[in-house]
Amino acid sequence: MTTMFPTLDAIYERYRKAENIPGLVYGVVQKGELVHVKGLGVASAELGTSVQPETFFRIASMTKVVTALAVLLLRDRGVLTLEAPVASLVPGFAKVRLPTADSRPPTVRDLLSHTGGLVTDDPWGDRLLGMPAADFDRLLAEGLEFSRAPQIDFEYANLGYALLGRVIEAAAGEPYSGFVRREILQPIGMPRSTFEVGEIPPAQLAMGYRWFDNRWTPQRLEPDGAFGAMGGITTNAVEYARFIAFMLDAWPARDGEDGGPVARASRREVVLAHSAPRAPSFRQHQGRTIAAASAYGYGIVNTMEPELGRTIHHRGGLPGYGSHFLLSPETGIGLFSFGNRTYAATNEPNVEAAQALKDAGLWAIPQPPVSRHIAQAMETVAKIYRAGRVEETPSTLALNLLLDRGAEERDRELADIAARLGALTRIEPEPINALHTRFLLICARGRACGELILTGEATPKIQTLNFEIVAG
Repeated sequence: MTTMFPTLDAIYERYRKAENIPGLVYGVVQKGELVHVKGLGVASAELGTSVQPETFFRIASMTKVVTALAVLLLRDRGVLTLEAPVASLVPGFAKVRLPTADSRPPTVRDLLSHTGGLVTDDPWGDRLLGMPAADFDRLLAEGLEFSRAPQIDFEYANLGYALLGRVIEAAAGEPYSGFVRREILQPIGMPRSTFEVGEIPPAQLAMGYRWFDNRWTPQRLEPDGAFGAMGGITTNAVEYARFIAFMLDAWPARDGEDGGPVARASRREVVLAHSAPRAPSFRQHQGRTIAAASAYGYGIVNTMEPELGRTIHHRGGLPGYGSHFLLSPETGIGLFSFGNRTYAATNEPNVEAAQALKDAGLWAIPQPPVSRHIAQAMETVAKIYRAGRVEETPSTLALNLLLDRGAEERDRELADIAARLGALTRIEPEPINALHTRFLLICARGRACGELILTGEATPKIQTLNFEIVAG
């Protein structure tokens, strides 16, 4: 990995200059450690400070996954349910008139997954971080307009996460920011990360800028307020790397102590697709078009593509700031970057950096281990092949196997394969999970590939068994 750091530095510096971003910091997390961090450019033009690993940036909507984790933490403690109507926890929301007579009231789960029917509101919501609580109460009392009925489709809404801040306060019995700092940020090693940007000394803060009229214009820094749960965290690369490590530590699922502060299973839960898949996105690499499918979880996006595999990620944007993180649960690698220009799309260098690691053979998705059940099933397949009879071990076959394709048909297939390929030398399983594998039959005169799926019974049996000659 260390040999790649100059290449990665060049990717981020090239992007920073091309996009006219005053300053940027990025980090690489691997095996739970910040293995590389680099500050580039200017933190404050007025003070003449440069970006350092400890320079603080606002990370905007990257806050949302922290809010989602806080909700699940309270759920796990038994003081909150995701099916609770928002109005049961935020009394002011009870006065909001639903868009249609047949609309169901939005639930906590709907707000987490942006399916509450609220309108997308980035330009407006981004200027409301510092809204006083009393003004938020008045906003609700005056009523809201919905873009559609709740529970129909995904629409990204900052107001929904502002409401989750109120939900957390009601369930926890204390202010949102205090609960999140004490229960999540501080335990994972982020003691100075804060929702109140005014707590950061100016010399340690990356000032946010907008490019206008051929000069950098400083943007107003909103204080902590009613919209903090949607985008209020201010942090630095050294501390944020600990959050990335905390998230990646949720994989793989395993036995052993679960140190928290949020359970590993709940950390994995936030990344599941909790809303409908979005239209595919496309990127170019070495003359190829790479398609990606994505869906929103709880405060995080889950994407699958053929090059990088599964990644979980989220952008952040505010007047003066842009940020992004990209995690690969299977490789255990995380990338993140913060910039101090309005809505800087730092997802672009993160994806380019991940691709560079993939091209260098360092973004390697390990094969799942061969489970005890798969190992036993491979022994059964060897017996079946050598005997030329699928019923050689009848107790290992699920009731459907010979109903779907009879023994005579399967035995004929085995005879044809054996006639072409000869004696079996060995089987190489390529597990997909603990009960599903592809495999290679290595024979005297060639190879066949196959697929095997076991049942979920206490004693798993073979429900799918297919072969196909690939060489010979």
